[in-house]
Amino acid sequence: MGRRVWRGLRSAWWRRRLRPILTSPAPPATRDSDDLFRRLQRAYPPRDDYRYGAADLWRRATGRVDRLLALPGLGEPGKAVLEAGCGDGMTGAVLGCYGHTVTLTDIEDWRDDRARGLAFLRADLCAGLDLPAGAFDLVCSYNTFEHLADPARALAELIRVCRPGGLIHLKFGPLYASAWGLHAYQTLTMPYPQFLFSPAFVAGKVRQLGVRDLGRDLEALQPLNRWRARDFARLWAGSGCAVIASGATRDLTGLPIVRRFPRAFSGRGLTFDDLTIKNLTVTLRKAGCP
Repeated sequence: MGRRVWRGLRSAWWRRRLRPILTSPAPPATRDSDDLFRRLQRAYPPRDDYRYGAADLWRRATGRVDRLLALPGLGEPGKAVLEAGCGDGMTGAVLGCYGHTVTLTDIEDWRDDRARGLAFLRADLCAGLDLPAGAFDLVCSYNTFEHLADPARALAELIRVCRPGGLIHLKFGPLYASAWGLHAYQTLTMPYPQFLFSPAFVAGKVRQLGVRDLGRDLEALQPLNRWRARDFARLWAGSGCAVIASGATRDLTGLPIVRRFPRAFSGRGLTFDDLTIKNLTVTLRKAGCP
């Protein structure tokens, strides 16, 4: 209780301090300076709390499954489950070990060996899935919806393949406008590089330094749709499904940067929620009866 009160007071303090910056009509001014970039890189060490070792994948998957099994009806084995944007596939693998029948889908196949025995469909969720309507009791997806070019189309497809009365559970982030929303935790270590520097400057640094993400070296940043929390809230509300649970986590640790470089954040239409809401979670129930 005390921690919740403290977090609320801290958020309120930051809201008041940042309101003049975020509501200013002054056009944004980026700071494309190699010297500033180096100083900020030194001030903020790389973040590596999201890891891809075998034990890390197992612990993350079992934690997710523990929460999924608390959803109505999921505690009984034998349900049909689709994990969309499955990535390493370990959440599906643990669900399969529990006794559910799991199908995995993603735009590419980089599953962990422990998930190779599950049915897999390589497909673009926004383009549609070659799966029958109403086939799954649960559709779940993790860390995918912030990357999709068309989240509305993707959600419609997940609803289509979910049975009437079934559940769609989504958890994802960080959102683009949050402190580390570029998903380049070890390359661009300071908060909010997407606002501090121009896109061309950021792209140049990524080419120079490389990107370590998804447990491997990439040549470019992952695609990001730049949707904000309010955009997703409107999507859930207009989905035709009942929202049975939703939540958001905030990260205030990068906000001193906003006060230090106010012109990088003014004139963009940003809100306090845009800058601080990092992850979103929602559980939807599809209309109708099984």
